[in-house]
Amino acid sequence: SYYCICPTGLIGPSCNPSTLTSCSESPCNYLSTCQQLTNATSINYKCLCPKSLTGDRCQYANNCENQPCQNQGTCLPLGSEKSFMCLCQPGYGNYDCSTYLGRSCSPSTCLNGGICYSNNASIQCMCPSGFAGVRCEWNSICSSNSCSKGGTCRQTAATMAECLCTTGFTGPTCNLRDSCANFPCKRGGACRTLDVDTGTGWSAYQCVCPPGFYGTTCDSYMVCPSYKICNEQPTGPVCTCPGSQVGTFCQYENPCNLLSSSHCSNGGTCVPSNTDPPVASCLCSETFTGFNCNSIKQSNPCGSNPCQTNGYCALSASNTSYSCICQPNYIGNQCERTNPCISSPCLNQGVCQGYWNATNTWYICSCVGTYTGTHCETSLLNPCGGLCMNGSPCVNGTCVCPAQYTGTYCGLTNPCYNPICRNGGFCSVNFNSTNVSFTCTCQSSFTSQYCETPISPSLTTSCLPQCNNGGTCVSGVCVCAPQYIGPSCQYRYTGTLCEATLCSPTSCNGGSCVATQNTIFCSCPIGKAGDRCQYTDACAKNPCSPNQACVQIENQYQCMACYDKSTFCSIYQNYTEYCNSRYALLINNILVPVPDACQLSCKQCNPIKNSNSSGRVLTELNDDSDSIVTGKYKYLIDNMQMTSIPTQNEISSQEEKCFDRRDDCSIQKAYGFCAIFNEKYPYHCAKTCDPDCASLS
Repeated sequence: SYYCICPTGLIGPSCNPSTLTSCSESPCNYLSTCQQLTNATSINYKCLCPKSLTGDRCQYANNCENQPCQNQGTCLPLGSEKSFMCLCQPGYGNYDCSTYLGRSCSPSTCLNGGICYSNNASIQCMCPSGFAGVRCEWNSICSSNSCSKGGTCRQTAATMAECLCTTGFTGPTCNLRDSCANFPCKRGGACRTLDVDTGTGWSAYQCVCPPGFYGTTCDSYMVCPSYKICNEQPTGPVCTCPGSQVGTFCQYENPCNLLSSSHCSNGGTCVPSNTDPPVASCLCSETFTGFNCNSIKQSNPCGSNPCQTNGYCALSASNTSYSCICQPNYIGNQCERTNPCISSPCLNQGVCQGYWNATNTWYICSCVGTYTGTHCETSLLNPCGGLCMNGSPCVNGTCVCPAQYTGTYCGLTNPCYNPICRNGGFCSVNFNSTNVSFTCTCQSSFTSQYCETPISPSLTTSCLPQCNNGGTCVSGVCVCAPQYIGPSCQYRYTGTLCEATLCSPTSCNGGSCVATQNTIFCSCPIGKAGDRCQYTDACAKNPCSPNQACVQIENQYQCMACYDKSTFCSIYQNYTEYCNSRYALLINNILVPVPDACQLSCKQCNPIKNSNSSGRVLTELNDDSDSIVTGKYKYLIDNMQMTSIPTQNEISSQEEKCFDRRDDCSIQKAYGFCAIFNEKYPYHCAKTCDPDCASLS
């Protein structure tokens, strides 16, 4: 099969040159003006478009009407749907002239190896492969197959792109043939392309007909008698008829006049239907029903107002049942449940639909265009958001890191890439959004941070705690059976890489433990916090004011008025050039400038220098109660930032420092974990592990 894309003035399956050659054929959009040309050959007309339309037949919406070009840039409509081009003033760039580059090149103008070109009036960055953006600041998400049928992929943000389709094609990826390219609408009707696949590879379309015409292709006249037209609809006119005439064009006698006056019983009224031909029916009084209003109506199911939260009760056709039409914020059989779509969880214009059962409510996002994911957060053109670093590929929406890197986006150096744990110890990687660390799990006869210290044989013959999993106690040290490791042989080698299973019933202090490689992650229950759920959640009772964020530090909390409002902010710690108001993050469906959204990562928080400012006490929660203990630390607020300063009564004596805050310090020492506690948690087991406290024991 084949199809034709017609040149100016020609239409039809084969671009018939004998059609639409003059204004008498209504070739122009009905909102435009057709000008007849006198000295033309085959096509002797010209369409004069209003400002809102463009194209040789004024068939396209003028996208320049919305003034997309910033900074006094000049907009040129390209004719097709959603397509325009901006001619920027000297010094400005980007597809919408939104970025100021300057008028001369500098070493920092183009990023990521981009080459700067200047013509003394404006500059342009030529980006290497894999990068895009006016300054080559983005990882490119466009590829040669992003847009089909010769369409052009234009990247508009770090994680967003759009396809500019060639004439005759449409759709999110230009995968559909544009039905409007063959001008199916007649009589000057405007053709509106719909990005819906009809199953034939062609897009759906809709004709907007001029006054006096209707039908799928505007080919039908609205023929009313010489009476007023009440309403013009795409399916035809509705005429206001005189006397007893009814019907679409007033061509029928009112059927109620042909029936006896007793046709409708019990005070019912005969009314004609809005059909051709019309049918007589009875409009019954409130207490009767039936074809002739001769049946007593059953009790009204809506009489008890079953629909809650101002929902509307709609009766069924038989008046025996009802359904509730709820207000936008509610769902449920009786509008009794809060609509989970209130928070607008679906991104990128996704449509949210709420559902419910006997116990739960939930929502499903129906994504549009090239987006997918639970919240339509992932673009099919770039499922990882362009955030994978160090050459890591994106697989099923996850960055797959090379061996020497780790982290969610592979931006952190893997401390376990080179052997760091000695004497057969296993290296475990621990990371968050900004930092990475490691932990060595030692063989039973070694200890210290790198498993470099042999454990001296004990004079006692017993092991505390006792050896597990078939381990043997030799001179106070557990000698583990094959496939086991740890001070008490509590860890077992497993997995394709023989990593140790680190989870135990007590690993997360009542939380849920998940082992990955040689480390664990704890999911804490409500009321608990900490990397091992070892602290009471100090932020659970919302102790801070609404414009502050509660941050837990061990078993204490701190109210931060200057903080990051998105987990993506950590990226900007290493890419400070984006801490600029020209860039924005989408937070709760609102675009917030990066410096305002990422105050902490962009170093917008100013430290305290004046010790005479008004103070606020940083509070500490006891692990065994919800009571508040104050006076250990004192924090001051200035310029939206809290910074610790010492006070006179906070200088503790050496004796006051040397006490254990945990009940298992002696066991941790037996495991050989004192070095880790002294480095990361120096106050947890100070009396047991701190060498400075040994003389006081």
